[in-house]
Amino acid sequence: MSESRPALPTSRLVLEPVGAHHAPDLWDATVRSLDELKPFMSWADTASFETTLAFTSGGALQWDAGAGMIFAIMIAGEAVGTIGFAQHAPLAGHAELGYWLRTDLCGRGLTTEAASAVVEYGFDELDLHRIELRAAPANVGSVRVAKKVGFKREGTLRHGAKGASGWHDADVYGLLESDDRRVFHVLRDRVTGS
Repeated sequence: MSESRPALPTSRLVLEPVGAHHAPDLWDATVRSLDELKPFMSWADTASFETTLAFTSGGALQWDAGAGMIFAIMIAGEAVGTIGFAQHAPLAGHAELGYWLRTDLCGRGLTTEAASAVVEYGFDELDLHRIELRAAPANVGSVRVAKKVGFKREGTLRHGAKGASGWHDADVYGLLESDDRRVFHVLRDRVTGS
């Protein structure tokens, strides 16, 4: 890990900048989660080990170009999902957060923990002013994470996202650096022991 691409430890996870070495685990996590990913993620319909390897191999280049910062969500040394920023616009001070986690690990607060750490990194280290995310109203887990971290629903984009079976509406959630982020302060305090 380089200093410009840090790992982010939390109480139960390590978020590592994604790289080619994560591809086998992430492909396994994708295969195990395809039924849940396909309705909401356009890439899931054509996912393969080759596309997973291409995505992970491009992680450092994307990061170095400032276009996106993607982390592998690590549990006990295994990559079980990804989280990070796309659409990073440093001059405008905003980015879009996206995430997914292997299905059998959902419902334990792990994605909320990861999102809290990445949001903190975005505001504190990347000097972001605004972070937004998009989630289909039917994607109950993603919506729950957004609300727990402190994102506010701002509206609906008609056919604003695409899943494997076609276009669907996407709710836009926003979080400003000045908004209450109580959950991630609690998580940070748990991690640092303060």
